[in-house]
Amino acid sequence: MRQHITQLDSVRGLAALAVAFSHCLLVFSIGDSRTYWLETLTLETNSQVWLFRIINAAFNDTAAVILFFVLSGFVLTLSLREKEQGLRHYLGFAVQRLLRLWPAMAVSVVLTYAVITLFHFPPVGEEFSEWFTLLFLTPPTLPTTGLNLLLIKTDVNVVTWTIYVEIWGSLALPFLLISFHRVFKGRALPFLAGLLLLAVAAHRHPELRYLYCFAIGICIALQGPPSLLVRHARQAVALGLAIFFVSDLVLGSYFQKQVAAAAGSFLILAAIAGAPERFALLSSPFLNALGRISYSFYLLHLSVFYFTSWLFVSLGFSGEMANLLIALFSIPLTLPLAFACYRLVEMPSMALGRRLGSRIGAQPLPAPPSPQGGAPVKRGYEETSSRSK
Repeated sequence: MRQHITQLDSVRGLAALAVAFSHCLLVFSIGDSRTYWLETLTLETNSQVWLFRIINAAFNDTAAVILFFVLSGFVLTLSLREKEQGLRHYLGFAVQRLLRLWPAMAVSVVLTYAVITLFHFPPVGEEFSEWFTLLFLTPPTLPTTGLNLLLIKTDVNVVTWTIYVEIWGSLALPFLLISFHRVFKGRALPFLAGLLLLAVAAHRHPELRYLYCFAIGICIALQGPPSLLVRHARQAVALGLAIFFVSDLVLGSYFQKQVAAAAGSFLILAAIAGAPERFALLSSPFLNALGRISYSFYLLHLSVFYFTSWLFVSLGFSGEMANLLIALFSIPLTLPLAFACYRLVEMPSMALGRRLGSRIGAQPLPAPPSPQGGAPVKRGYEETSSRSK
């Protein structure tokens, strides 16, 4: 299997877009519902709620985040499986991973604090969704910002809860590999079943609850995509997307939706990794570039989204169409900001991580791709990483 699959960069970028768009739909209430994304659709349901509930399910941010975790498990396993084992190599890997994830996250937290503090408005009243009111009723403080920088809490830039999961999942991944080979003897189903049981038992501990998602990526990387999914790659991706959509509409609990999203992510990742040449659209330069800046885009979209919401509220906009306008303006505004963060923060911090990791004992990661150039040929760490509805 190829060490770097550019089509997966595009998948990561599209998933980040789905998260951002989904958040934009949560500023104002829809119809008479302040929690329309949780509504069970019936014949009596308001037509506006029907429409936006379906749109929200099509841009399923829960599934997008689960897909991030599965992708991380896959790509990191490809990077680690041929490397030497040992404490020095593990420490080098941990340093590289932390420098890959933390600097851009820290920039996003500081920027989010500044934007919300400067442009804060109290979202009170029936016109705002409960999600938006809960998140932004009170402005953040310096102590809560400090706790967010340490990932002790994620109250300022709420999407950084996924970075907490990413860091723990990354640090646990070498041990998951050892467990897969030595404890489960390379048997994927018992390995995944054990981690799924752990997720149920440790439902209050996100550092453990999502390990099964990383494990799905591990199994695909080590055992290869199932031949059936490779032969019917496009149908497998369509089925995975259908699972994303239907599970958001019909399943009740958040955990059920996560497990369904993990199953859909398996289908999508295995099909694209096994037959990337069948997805020519995912090879487009724009989507590849979007994938490269997707981490910064994901982290920064909340601050731009909040500023855009403040602007439209100040201009007197409200209602369901205002949600769409916020998405129309905030997503393009986030793209150049994400590009700058990628160039000025992500690339230097990854280069520093490679140097430090090499000195400690790990193999250095390949240089990050130039935004104007192609994707790297050597293996390397790519990850991503929304909201808990």
